[in-house]
Amino acid sequence: MALENSSQQPLLPNTDLIDLVNQTRLDKQVVAIRTGPTQVLVVDGEQDVFYDPDQVVMDLVGLSKAGECQTLALPPKRKTQWLLDRQPQSRPMEELLWVIGYTGYDPEDCCFHKGCRTEDVIQLKRWPNLTRLPRSGNSIRLASLFSLRPTSVYLAGRILKVELEEVKRFYNAACSAGLAVRKNGESIEWQPRPHRRQKLISAIFSYLGSRRKEQAEV
Repeated sequence: MALENSSQQPLLPNTDLIDLVNQTRLDKQVVAIRTGPTQVLVVDGEQDVFYDPDQVVMDLVGLSKAGECQTLALPPKRKTQWLLDRQPQSRPMEELLWVIGYTGYDPEDCCFHKGCRTEDVIQLKRWPNLTRLPRSGNSIRLASLFSLRPTSVYLAGRILKVELEEVKRFYNAACSAGLAVRKNGESIEWQPRPHRRQKLISAIFSYLGSRRKEQAEV
């Protein structure tokens, strides 16, 4: 089933995709992000998975920042039909969040503007699936160190002789995916919050709510 006739909303270039995905999870909504005429990535907040049949996830941040994405709701019947038509493989939402956090890392706009610090002492809850995820040549060493013992972001770079920006990118991805536990204070957990960039997100979920109400009345 094609999605050309579905109502859609433009995704503004400055949209925080981490917040968008997590809000979808919180509201247990299903949202498709269109990245081209027929290419979509579906975020399924009901099942806490995502579908990427067109393999666009690695380019999602870049396409979003270029203003080339739209979002549209997938009500239950439409989602079921889409799954039957495309038969995509589901992937854990954790992987989507890692990819966004890693490929979208920017020193001016990352988890360090949401309370994270280079002095944070962190430990990984578990290893990320680095066979499927974007990584650098030092990601395995960083995952090993942060899994073995709590270590500060700054000290990890010194111990492994890795550039601090590379360690921060890893931390941003791990934090985005919910894998990093901060040991020197309260762990960074995503919480819905007012954000200067989230007018579009509010509009999207207002639209989704109205669609659900209309369907219930039919």
